[in-house]
Amino acid sequence: MNFSRVIADDDDPGAEVEPVEFHGVDHERIHDAVFAALDDPYRRAMLILMRRCRDVIIDEIVVELGLSEPEARAHLRILIDAGLVRVDAVGDDEVFMLDPGVLDDLVVQVLGRRQDDDV
Repeated sequence: MNFSRVIADDDDPGAEVEPVEFHGVDHERIHDAVFAALDDPYRRAMLILMRRCRDVIIDEIVVELGLSEPEARAHLRILIDAGLVRVDAVGDDEVFMLDPGVLDDLVVQVLGRRQDDDV
């Protein structure tokens, strides 16, 4: 499945590519944000920590990864903006957890649905 289409004619070697929207969502832009977020080892470690522990607070991330709180929050903001992590307020704490929806969508958009998947 191709997420871009060429908008210039075939004779133009420098043809521009325009993102195609599916159901009003620019999947290419979202996928680029996901890949950019996954490009950093600290952010990947945060995702692994959240998968292992389900919910984590900022102090756990700071201790586990050896980051300062501002560094951890900057990485978390990128993960949240990419749709990989969501945050809920629990009392005075912010609890961070995986949000697998974007990754699930990415797999379907890039690899297609399996025949046994529900439609």
